[in-house]
Amino acid sequence: MTKLNFLVLHRPNDALKTYTELLTYTKSAVTRNYSEKTINGILDYVGGGKGGHVEVEILEKFYQATRKALQEAKNERLSVKTNLKLAKLWLDRQEYTRLAKVSDFSLSAVSAVTIHIVAYPRAACRYWSHR
Repeated sequence: MTKLNFLVLHRPNDALKTYTELLTYTKSAVTRNYSEKTINGILDYVGGGKGGHVEVEILEKFYQATRKALQEAKNERLSVKTNLKLAKLWLDRQEYTRLAKVSDFSLSAVSAVTIHIVAYPRAACRYWSHR
């Protein structure tokens, strides 16, 4: 429904609404792998500009909704990957001020994970050994 609203009906706000609803399922109703595949597919679709140029503000709203949902779901790995995807999008569009904001956010997220691993190495080893 999100892709239909976005491309065919040219209703980006309705597409964002259905996408935000879809993101609520990532917390518990579906696996992390399925969540990642779906989120990446929609963000690629929206960011790819299928059907014409997409306004920067619309893209930013999709990524903000994604970032919020991933923080609530405590999915740091996908959050970092999504930020990298957004950084590449801003780089390709030569949106350097937006790129700088994403870079700062991504570096702080990576730093937080690194600090946690350094502070609690045994917990980190147990976590990664079960993956």
